[in-house]
Amino acid sequence: YRDGKQFNNIQDLHSAILVAWSSITPENLFKYVNVMQQHMIDVVKERDDKINK
Repeated sequence: YRDGKQFNNIQDLHSAILVAWSSITPENLFKYVNVMQQHMIDVVKERDDKINK
């Protein structure tokens, strides 16, 4: 858990997730999507353009 925090109940965990989610900027989301796209391209290249071996 972040900073060693454990949550006492589902509601506290849910609230923390919502706060964390709302702090993600559109710029960061765009960056994460682009990074994931590159990771997928790297996987395909590493497997000789085959997803399933």
